[in-house]
Amino acid sequence: MMRSLVLFAALGLVLPALAPAAGPDPKAEIEIARLKKALQEAVDQNKALKGRVDKLEADLAEVVKELTRLKAKAGGAGPAKGKDPDAPPNLQGEVTKVDGDLMTLSAGSDSGLVKGHVLEVFRRGAAPKYLGRVRIIEVSPKQSVGQAVGRMAAPVEKGDKVASRVSVK
Repeated sequence: MMRSLVLFAALGLVLPALAPAAGPDPKAEIEIARLKKALQEAVDQNKALKGRVDKLEADLAEVVKELTRLKAKAGGAGPAKGKDPDAPPNLQGEVTKVDGDLMTLSAGSDSGLVKGHVLEVFRRGAAPKYLGRVRIIEVSPKQSVGQAVGRMAAPVEKGDKVASRVSVK
């Protein structure tokens, strides 16, 4: 019995010491509530950002699709930076107008031309002559505008010919 009294006395001392730990701590409860709220806000923000990322990815896919379609329609992507693209093989046309070092040509994107292509300019007739090169700076379906590359061997005239390459026959 004495043992029981000692045990009850010991429990009487221990239980009050344990009571604050077992009961709610108002400061801890407030901190837990604040952390739960912050966690929920972060989850909501994450969902919103994921939705925005998904929309931007879909928009980007549409832009890439449209760019690919336009490149195919234009006959290519145009010149690579620092490099002249190859003009379509066997392209031939004529100078229809001359204004200084600019000339309008009878070939356009329907013939496969894009900005940056370089064509050879020459004259046929009684005195055939190679005149030089022209770089395409504007393109429409049926015609283009070219600018002389360097100095021409002679002034370009209406009726002079252009081609992707000059062949000697």
